[in-house]
Amino acid sequence: MTRSRNYVDDSEQWATYQRRRDEELGVVNRESLEQLHTAVNQAAAAGDPMAGQMKTGTADALLMNLARHFTSRTAELKQ
Repeated sequence: MTRSRNYVDDSEQWATYQRRRDEELGVVNRESLEQLHTAVNQAAAAGDPMAGQMKTGTADALLMNLARHFTSRTAELKQ
């Protein structure tokens, strides 16, 4: 018995697979991450103190800095 074909071509099937995989793994859209990185760098250049603390060379480091900041902030607020 053959499998029914729900896709027009293999590229459509591949794109669907990638979207589903990204959703399941919680993959971050790189474009959105770069927009955040750019916004933080611009805010830091404009003098925003928190953005200055968050400013980094890479988007991955920015995420780690944000996690560290909010972890520390949570501990401060619980005291």
